[in-house]
Formats: sequence, structure tokens, C-alpha cells
Amino acid sequence: PDYLQKIATSEAHVTAHLAVFNSPVTDFGGYTLKKTDQILFVSARKNTLSKSKWLWNGENFLDYFSYNATSNEVKSNRHVKQVNSKYHEGPMCFNADESLVYFTRNNLSKGKAKKDKNGIQNLSLMLAKVAKDGSFESIQSLAINSDEYSVGHPAISSDGKTLFFVSDMPNGFGGADIYSASILADGTIGTPVNLGSKINTEGQELFPSVFMNQLFFASDGHLGLGGLDIFVAEMINGSVKAVQHGGATLNSSNDDFGIIFKEDGQSGYFSSNRSGGIGGDDIYHFSNLKPYLFNLTIKGLITDKSSGLPLTNAQIT
Repeated sequence: PDYLQKIATSEAHVTAHLAVFNSPVTDFGGYTLKKTDQILFVSARKNTLSKSKWLWNGENFLDYFSYNATSNEVKSNRHVKQVNSKYHEGPMCFNADESLVYFTRNNLSKGKAKKDKNGIQNLSLMLAKVAKDGSFESIQSLAINSDEYSVGHPAISSDGKTLFFVSDMPNGFGGADIYSASILADGTIGTPVNLGSKINTEGQELFPSVFMNQLFFASDGHLGLGGLDIFVAEMINGSVKAVQHGGATLNSSNDDFGIIFKEDGQSGYFSSNRSGGIGGDDIYHFSNLKPYLFNLTIKGLITDKSSGLPLTNAQIT
């Protein structure tokens, strides 16, 4: 009953400020590509591939862009032009040595929209090799994709053996759920496994991200501050042990999602349409103030206040 008070009074885990490469339209992401010293992100800003507008919000379709901190330049990344289609591209992730990239895009057939029986163009999860210059090669659609439901929003576990992703495939808990699957030797993935009711709800669970043994994700089904909030789950041997709210600085009464850690784990990016932004969804840079902890061990000696003698069977609250 007092969850709002607990969130409001808890110490902040991060500090955050607007990233310099936002625009007045939708921007999200912040994927570091060390090979080219760039930050890749997703944006609805003007592109050269398509003049079509997305009917849902009147903006351009989402494409990949890059930001170079040295030159302070934003551009449609030449290395991913072959990846950007006439429709949406979305969340991505690289493996540890940046030899492979998993990315999200609208279902296509020979460059044209491919829709389900209800006329919806769902999302697919794609796999590509990453060349030395950062370009994406040998693009293939993963076998788990379907015209009848969406698969996307990839994230790789810290040990590189598991891929987490989002899907509204049948027999889930409702809306979009987060799944895991083993990464095979060729980069393709095994049989999807739903992460279960500790993570997934009747609402939407989206944008998974992994740092160490913790899985971060966005949800509007867990108790939060409003819209999508960012949550963190403790993962032990592939199982979810506990979930906690990401805190008030990371979250707002609007949508907050897509947290991505830099390699050092001390900073990164997340996205939000909270007030005070430039427009639409904006990208925020964050720095860590304190880690998210689950299992705390308190050690010490309990003594009588007056005599100083040890107390047995003392209850600690």
C-alpha cells in the first residue's frame, strides 16, 4: 500500500541529464560501437530512405543514426544504411567482441511490408555479422520470427551464452513478455523460454538489458510511477529471484525505458518522454550513484544499551 512513499523516499541510484544528440521527434537507444567510436541510436528524424510517414503518430519511420562525440556530429550511419529499411528499425545489441549484432525491424518480404492476418506489420529479430568498419553483413532473420506475432528488443547475458528478447507470441502472460534462449555457435538461438510471472505480467514488458547478474527491463504491469517504468531483476543461474523498482530519478510519471549500460557499468543511457525533454521520446545519459542490491547481510554484535553485555535471540528490524 505504501509503495509510492517507498519510491519517493528511497535514495537515488543514478543522476541523469539529456543527451546532446536528441531531436524534436522520437529518439531512443544509445548503443556503443567501439569499432567506430560511435553511439548508435534509433530516431524518427528526417532520413533519405523514405518519405513515408508512420500513420500512428505522423513521424518518419524509425531508423538507425550515429553520434560521434569527437566531432559532435549526428548522421545517418553509412555503415547501417543497408540495415535501414523503408519501415521501422528498433532496439539492438552487440556481442562482447562486436562480431555479431542482433537488431529489431518490421517484417519485410523483398523490401515490402509483410503483415499478419489482421493487417499488422509485426517485428522480427535479425542477426548480422559486424565488419571491421562497423558495417552489418550477412543479415538473416532468426527462425523464431513469425508473421503472426512480434519478436524483438534483444539483450545478451554477461557470459554471452543467453539472448533475452521480447515477444507477444501465444501462451504468454499478456501483452509482450520477456523470453530467453541459448545462443548457439553460429549466433542463432535455441528454443525460447518465458521468464515467468516474477518478470512478466498482464501488461507490457519491454526493452530488456543485462548488466552483471541483473536484468533491467521496462514494464507497465508492475507497480510504478506511471506509464512504463524501469525495473531490475536479480538473475541467478538463469532464474529470476527478485524484482525491484528502478527508483524515482530513473523513472517518472511518464514512459521510461531502454536502459543501456556502457562497458564500465558506471554510466549509460535510458529513454523517456518525461516533461523537460526536447520532444517525443528523448535519450538521457546517466551515471551510477549506488548499485542495486538484493541480498544484504548485516553482521555485528547486539548489546544491551546500559550494560554493554551481549544480547541473545535479539530481533532485528
